[in-house]
Amino acid sequence: MNRFKHWHGICQLSIADEIMSTCNESIAPFHSRLVEIMETEVLIDQQIYNADETGSFWCLLLEKTLASSEEHCAPGFNKNKACLTILACTNATGEHNLPLLVIGKSADPRCFKHVNVASLPMLYRTQRSTWMNSEIFRAWFVENFVPDVRSFLRSKGLPIRVLLLIDNAGAHPRAESLKTADGSIRCEFLPANTTAKIQLMDQGVLATLKRIYRGILLSYVLNEKNDELCLSDIIKSISIKDAIYMLAKSWKDIQTSTITKCWANHPKMPPIRPLAYVKPPDQEQEAISNLYAVAEQFSFNAQEVENWVQTDEADEGYSNLSDSEIVQSVLQQDHTEVCEIGDEQTQVDPDNVTIPTDAEAADCLEKAIIWLENQTDADSLQILLVQQLWQKAVQKRNAHKRQT
Repeated sequence: MNRFKHWHGICQLSIADEIMSTCNESIAPFHSRLVEIMETEVLIDQQIYNADETGSFWCLLLEKTLASSEEHCAPGFNKNKACLTILACTNATGEHNLPLLVIGKSADPRCFKHVNVASLPMLYRTQRSTWMNSEIFRAWFVENFVPDVRSFLRSKGLPIRVLLLIDNAGAHPRAESLKTADGSIRCEFLPANTTAKIQLMDQGVLATLKRIYRGILLSYVLNEKNDELCLSDIIKSISIKDAIYMLAKSWKDIQTSTITKCWANHPKMPPIRPLAYVKPPDQEQEAISNLYAVAEQFSFNAQEVENWVQTDEADEGYSNLSDSEIVQSVLQQDHTEVCEIGDEQTQVDPDNVTIPTDAEAADCLEKAIIWLENQTDADSLQILLVQQLWQKAVQKRNAHKRQT
């Protein structure tokens, strides 16, 4: 069936999706308003940002496998739908991708023991339902977004003026509270029921991020070091920290061209495309192809892979609660610590981890430099990065020696 559809150019379209309920009448007035704002405040593309949330089933794998005709069942595992909410933010040119913000359930996962959380490649926050809320968003805006964009604009020699476009979700604070004292950095809400068409992140950036992540996750499962483990044990061994590093790499791998192509659907660049199938950006298509190639090692067909990558597309990362749900969440007094799947199962026990000394770290990094220098595919930037780490370890080692 898949070959038949491909041969005849047939694709599957959703008839019950966010884009189907788009309020097209609100788009044109917002066009005009945004152009007016950019002209009045003298803003260029580097000063226009967009942020959006999405949910991710960070440890969910494909559910089927091949078996011989004599086998009636296969060893399996419980479906893992542990979810993280991801907030991604970038500017229109794709030059400034802010670190992802990840929201999990556990305030202090065991995998974070002996780890300086501030050194992780993204921000980690907690919420009982792993949803974005106004407190987390406001804190991110004040403590992270504002300082980061100021630093970026100064490095480019641009005036400190920024407009952040976000959707009007109930999890976001009022626009009046999302601005600096002088109003130079502020937010503007997109019209209701229009984000599927005019929000940058919904034009392929988040979809590409998830597809790259799924490819990294599958590659991890197929890694040689996991050959002696069964699939269920491999899944249990994956921690939130592992997922954070995979997501950070996926975000780093997003190309500038992907963001600029997605920004071509931005409201200040009319006309808005009519409701139709939109061809994915090149990198998204490449990520899909790479994902198919890895999934073939599990003998999955294209449709099964596509169903898998779409499992969390409907998760927006927040929930519009009813009055009764709000009252119930306030009255709920269950303070039991919630741990993500994998945090207390077959992972390495943090209590048994020995933290290397400064001298041991310096020796290991020195060997890593020697190894890198002898690799034909080594990148000079990689070697410089390891050398910087080695120099840091040596400085700490020498400082410790002087103290003793």
